[in-house]
Amino acid sequence: MAVAVAFQSNGSGLEQDCRQCKTSAPLRQQWGCDTATAEPLFWLNPCPWCQGKLPVCDHCQNEGRVPIHRCPNTMATDKHLAVVNAVVMVEQGVLPDPGGWQDQATWFVQAYPLIATEIGKTRNAIQEQAHKKSQGKHKA
Repeated sequence: MAVAVAFQSNGSGLEQDCRQCKTSAPLRQQWGCDTATAEPLFWLNPCPWCQGKLPVCDHCQNEGRVPIHRCPNTMATDKHLAVVNAVVMVEQGVLPDPGGWQDQATWFVQAYPLIATEIGKTRNAIQEQAHKKSQGKHKA
């Protein structure tokens, strides 16, 4: 789900554009469309499973962060992206189903806090990157 959030977030810093990949074999290879890349395209930081706090984690191999070696679009399904969009709509005051919170699907009510947290992390990371970039311009 964290990959779906990263891919859906405006200004996420990911340069992948599936429209370009359809016609460019080098881009498909560079962005990990068909096979994993040698170096990570980006990192999920902290690890969504252990939050980077457990001494032993199979998901992050005890690094506290998870490398992503494939294009996020190959990993995030349309359903993942739809749920992320639904959470963003809740921020605008629109619930996925008619009625209040008690009328929403149980899976959505349970998934909402997880996805909202990932969206917050991604937004914070984007803001931090923008701040660092602006600080670099002011020093020059």
